[in-house]
Amino acid sequence: NMTTTTGVKSYALDHYSGVPESLKGAFAHEPLMSGWALKAFDAMLGPALIVLGLTILLGIASRVSLLLLGLLYIGLTWGLILLKQDAGVAWLGVHMVMIAMALSWADYNRFRVLKKW
Repeated sequence: NMTTTTGVKSYALDHYSGVPESLKGAFAHEPLMSGWALKAFDAMLGPALIVLGLTILLGIASRVSLLLLGLLYIGLTWGLILLKQDAGVAWLGVHMVMIAMALSWADYNRFRVLKKW
């Protein structure tokens, strides 16, 4: 006799968490990660990635957006270094190289909206 289990997926902002629960526990034991910083990073990670991604795709203040995205990735890398997640650090390193290349090529973007920034 075979049985099947069905579940209901629910997507809502009530279920949002920038930092997974399993990592929150690991960060709680790290002396270099303060509780208030983890709460702030948890709240702003998703919205910041969405806003910065949209501004880069739309060409709105490309240099500033890429700089802020680079700083966000530095924060992500900091957390993975504390948790000794070497594969994740290497993966974010590749992303940092791509951000640096995009920042160096920002002058050649013909479709940007704010050319000065």
